[in-house]
Amino acid sequence: MFRLATRSTRVMGLTGRRMASTEVAPVYQNKRFVPNEAKAKEFQETYEHTKEHANSTFGLWKNISIWVCVPALIASGINSYYIEKEHAEHREHNSHIPDEDMPTEFLFQNVRNKKYFWGDGDKTLFWNEKANRHVPRD
Repeated sequence: MFRLATRSTRVMGLTGRRMASTEVAPVYQNKRFVPNEAKAKEFQETYEHTKEHANSTFGLWKNISIWVCVPALIASGINSYYIEKEHAEHREHNSHIPDEDMPTEFLFQNVRNKKYFWGDGDKTLFWNEKANRHVPRD
């Protein structure tokens, strides 16, 4: 194995590059990498135009954010406040209804195959005394 490796390096040293038919000039001597003044000026003009456009677009979206989005957020917040106020009043009203007047619990509701290991074993982890009711009827 090592004999083959040393032989191939010896052969390459004698013959030079194996796959190149002619010697390639270094990259810095390649004519494609010489700066083109016209293209450089065109690029600079495009860059400046893009910067100006970005500044004007930034101002537009800043104004949209301040004068459209902020009032919309305030209006939706006020709307949510009144809706939640109505919900709170409704929940308060429902908490005063006696257990006898509550709707009938069907067999598929509040199924407990095994008691929970917290509390009295009948209430779920997120049980809310004001919102949830479990009236056992025998």
